[in-house]
Amino acid sequence: KTSNRERSSRTGERQEGIWKMTTQLLRTRYSPHEGQIEVHTLNAKEKWIEAARRWGKSRCALGELEAAYYESLDRSVEQINRYQLVPPGFHAWVVAPSYVQGRQAWNEMLQLLEPSWIRESNQANMTITLNGPSEEIWGLIELKSADNAPSLQTVGLDFLWVSEAQDIPNVAAEKLRPTLRQAGRLGKACLLYTSPS
Repeated sequence: KTSNRERSSRTGERQEGIWKMTTQLLRTRYSPHEGQIEVHTLNAKEKWIEAARRWGKSRCALGELEAAYYESLDRSVEQINRYQLVPPGFHAWVVAPSYVQGRQAWNEMLQLLEPSWIRESNQANMTITLNGPSEEIWGLIELKSADNAPSLQTVGLDFLWVSEAQDIPNVAAEKLRPTLRQAGRLGKACLLYTSPS
């Protein structure tokens, strides 16, 4: 039998390896500072970040999204079929209180995502499709607005990035929680809060 300590150690080593791959890929675009590195090495499915403006919360969340994307590449077709996952193989949402407030996250994704990952970006629909291990579209990132709470449901997510979470209405937050619970999905999240000045 494998002990809980051994399993925890292996999980930590795997996450550290995933993060190393991500930082290698992004070394010319994103150089995390000490606080961001602390977030990236934390062994948790949900990470809540409260920091002042200009701390780099969005870039930190993007690093977390990319690490989750790397992790999803290990998901086999058999696993997708077993859990009857609706394509794509990796599904992420970036949620902001409004589309205007989500613009920064959208711009940073287009600027910092590895170009070879991106198959297509659609400004009108605020979506980015990603390449993967096959010829099919593997990943989908969607920018969502919390001012339309009914639209924030009926999917299972590998990664949820919530920007300016302190301004997300409760009704929208209640819709988002179940998106992290679908079997077969990673169910990871990064929630960003701006500290009062």
